[in-house]
Amino acid sequence: MESQVYRSTRISDMAGAVVSGLLAGLWAGLAMLAYLMVAVWISGDAPVIILALFAPFDKPSPLTGALLNLAVSGTYGILYGLIWHWIPNPVHRASGWLVGLLYGMILLWVAKAVILPSPGIALTRIPLIHFSVAHLIYGLVVG
Repeated sequence: MESQVYRSTRISDMAGAVVSGLLAGLWAGLAMLAYLMVAVWISGDAPVIILALFAPFDKPSPLTGALLNLAVSGTYGILYGLIWHWIPNPVHRASGWLVGLLYGMILLWVAKAVILPSPGIALTRIPLIHFSVAHLIYGLVVG
């Protein structure tokens, strides 16, 4: 009986980690998009241009790009929530933002190594400095 209670509690905790991660990922994705939109606006372009770069289709639309970015952000947020759920307690005593910052840097590395080298990816038009800062912002917010 005791193992059933423990397992049930553990599953409930994991479900909470998934939901928390999803919500944190969505907020982080919005923060990332806000930064990129401001950076594009300051450079003199329309902020919606950045949204279209996230859509991997022949005729990208800002709405499709924004929704796709939020879907990816939410998915990475769920992954972060699960990772955080399995990290030992001593690390929890350290700030979550620090672990999140590391997570954002890992996501940046994955994007640069795997996604950006693919042919036809419009995200390569984002200057690397802005792409990097956006991922750091994502990591800070999700953490």
